[in-house]
Amino acid sequence: MWIKCRFSAFSKRYFLKLFLLFIIFLKYIFFNHIEITALLCTDPPYFKVP
Repeated sequence: MWIKCRFSAFSKRYFLKLFLLFIIFLKYIFFNHIEITALLCTDPPYFKVP
């Protein structure tokens, strides 16, 4: 019973960490995608060729 309780607590913490990492990963990809599309769609001054 004690081992089961400990294991469930550990797995919960592990799952929460994985979930947070997944959210951060998705946010990173999403913002990178926005930046890339912004670079492709608009023409920033530093990206222009003289």
